[in-house]
Amino acid sequence: MTISYTPTQSAGPLAPVAPATPRIRALTVHVGSEVLEISSLDSAIALIRSLRHDRLGHFAEMLLAQMESARTPEQKTEAWVAFETWSVACGLLPDHPSWRSAA
Repeated sequence: MTISYTPTQSAGPLAPVAPATPRIRALTVHVGSEVLEISSLDSAIALIRSLRHDRLGHFAEMLLAQMESARTPEQKTEAWVAFETWSVACGLLPDHPSWRSAA
């Protein structure tokens, strides 16, 4: 099998790429009668840790592991999206736009 490669014309050196920043926007979560603003991955981790002995906490072990191990901006963004998705699924974000389109 022969593989050929034809280089394309280069436009010169690549421009430096700015590191990606995590896409985190504050969320207002409703836990029981409490309304909490979660504006960082650390505060989301603290919330999930506080729920460890609650029924919601039992569903969040893998999520907590993902959030705690996030190091790169991409991992942090993915962890935040996972937290937001979990929050919606658990009913902690009753005003979330996805609820309007869910039906």
